[in-house]
Amino acid sequence: MTSPTEAQQTYAVEDAFEAEMPTKTLSLAEATNWLAIIADDEGVDYPLLLQGNLSRRTDGVAFNDEWCIAVRKKQPSELLLLHEMAH
Repeated sequence: MTSPTEAQQTYAVEDAFEAEMPTKTLSLAEATNWLAIIADDEGVDYPLLLQGNLSRRTDGVAFNDEWCIAVRKKQPSELLLLHEMAH
C-alpha cells in the first residue's frame, strides 16, 4: 500500500474541516471583494476571479502566471477561495 501524497492529505483535511465547520459561500462579487481584502491585508495584488466550465471533479483552479482563480460554481466557498489563493 502506498502512502497518501501531501496533496491528498491536504484535501482530506480540508474535506474534514468543511464537513465539521462549513465555510460561507459567496457570490462572485462578494468573493472578489473578500479576496481583495485578504490580498490587501497580506500586501499582495488580488487575483482575478472567474466562473468557468470546469470538470465536475474540479471545484477551482489557480493560474499562478495570470494571478487568476477560476471556479466551477457561481457561489464558491471561502475555503475553496483560500485554497486556490494559497497556490
